[in-house]
Amino acid sequence: MLCTLTCPLTSKYWPFLTVLHVSINHQEQEISSRSEVEQLHQKQNLLLADRAKEKKQYEDELAAASMRHKEFESIVKELKGDLITAEAREKYSQRELNKVLEVRSTVTEHLKDENYRLRLILREKSNELREALDKLRRYNQLVEAVEKEILTIQRLVDDANLIIGQKEEKLKQLQARVDYVTSDDNSSRLLERARTLQEQLEASRKSEVAKNVTIANLEQELERIKSDNSCLEEQLTSISIDPDLRWSLSI
Repeated sequence: MLCTLTCPLTSKYWPFLTVLHVSINHQEQEISSRSEVEQLHQKQNLLLADRAKEKKQYEDELAAASMRHKEFESIVKELKGDLITAEAREKYSQRELNKVLEVRSTVTEHLKDENYRLRLILREKSNELREALDKLRRYNQLVEAVEKEILTIQRLVDDANLIIGQKEEKLKQLQARVDYVTSDDNSSRLLERARTLQEQLEASRKSEVAKNVTIANLEQELERIKSDNSCLEEQLTSISIDPDLRWSLSI
């Protein structure tokens, strides 16, 4: 740096020095008096003083330039350190980002599998619910049919009871007549008629008993169907879909 700074100084004053040197030689040859030599010496001293002053100025500038160079080197060093730190942070951030992406991919695959499994469960539960509803519908139809049959039989029983009551009333009337006509020649015929009516009455009573047994059996069957219906409703309640399951499938 010193050579670079002093070379322009030398090249700048070189013509002047050359001229001065030639002039001094020429004056030394031509001027023989001591006073002239002293004057020339004074001029040379002045020139040397100027050169020393300029040299001092250039040295100060060189020192200032060297100081600025050191400051720039310090700044460059700090920038390099910051760059290294930034690169390290970037690499760390990239690694963390890769980890996050891997975790995201794993979670996404897990959610896809879980969603597929839940869809299968929902489909299975839906099929079970559909079958249970069909079974409940058939049971309800059967209950309605049994209830209609019971109502029909009940009407028949009521009609039979009415007929039996009417026949009993007629039997009482006939029995009263028999009591009045026991001494008559037609008593045997009346007794036979009474016996026939009595047999018809017994047959009607047996028919009523059979119908009552049929009604009792139908009522037991109806109770059993209602019990099965209650069990089926409990199964339907247990098959109900969880709201959290529905929310996961909607995602």
